[in-house]
Amino acid sequence: MKRSRGRPSKAKSPERRAAEHAGQKQYQPADPCMRGHLSKRFTSTNLCIACMNESRGKKYTGERVVDEKTPERLAWLEHRKAARAKYRVRAA
Repeated sequence: MKRSRGRPSKAKSPERRAAEHAGQKQYQPADPCMRGHLSKRFTSTNLCIACMNESRGKKYTGERVVDEKTPERLAWLEHRKAARAKYRVRAA
């Protein structure tokens, strides 16, 4: 099954089910997220708090995260740009 970033899987973990039952807004998962973080997640959406903060450009300290343009990252960005251009509809 393909995993989407940021979307909860259909099967809920035991930790998440216990947190929902207890009415908690966040829970500590047993396994890391797709990016390798072991931080808490939101019970309602299963989003990793560290991933959410990175996507907003912040760390827990409030500093900006520097996006390092490694060769692998640049190659991935070019690949995504080409993929988006493939399906973009241009007005005639």
